[in-house]
Amino acid sequence: MPINFAAGLGSNPLQTILDALHQRRMTRGIEVTAVGSSGIVGWAAAADRIGEVSMSSVATMTDNVLAARGSYRIRKLNILDHDTSDSFQIGEDWIDQGTLPMYATILGRLTPAFHADGLVHLQACWIGMNKALLLALAKIWTVPVYAGTGLHNPLLRFNYGQYVRVDPDGGSCPTGRPGVGMDCI
Repeated sequence: MPINFAAGLGSNPLQTILDALHQRRMTRGIEVTAVGSSGIVGWAAAADRIGEVSMSSVATMTDNVLAARGSYRIRKLNILDHDTSDSFQIGEDWIDQGTLPMYATILGRLTPAFHADGLVHLQACWIGMNKALLLALAKIWTVPVYAGTGLHNPLLRFNYGQYVRVDPDGGSCPTGRPGVGMDCI
């Protein structure tokens, strides 16, 4: 006798599954990844992801992330592009302590979209060395910002340096990779 895997799922098993997924997203939030649209890093990062959004500027990143999240809260926002220890790139725009005030209002549009347990993970090289910039971003978004202090590998999705977490209240700590349960080690 064949096993009926749909037993107990109601008359429309697909709709039941979609409803459960929607409820989970409403409760837990969603993950959105914004990937720079230029160069090999963006191409490599997009090659093994599904559903990422592209970004050519701070404005397009913000618009595309908000569109991708729909009515759900953002649990984790990954921003993947180039950087240095002083600045990071969002499309063609470079963000550092001097340029951040020009982009703060646009970036601030994301703030109400974050889940209560939300976070931002800057997936780029060395930006974790700049805790002052991470703090400024954490204050704009009112969520912790994670970043690595070494080279970032977009295909393997990890940073060769140490990860740091900076909270909106100014607290910071060394941490494991975001989402693996090793906060403030």
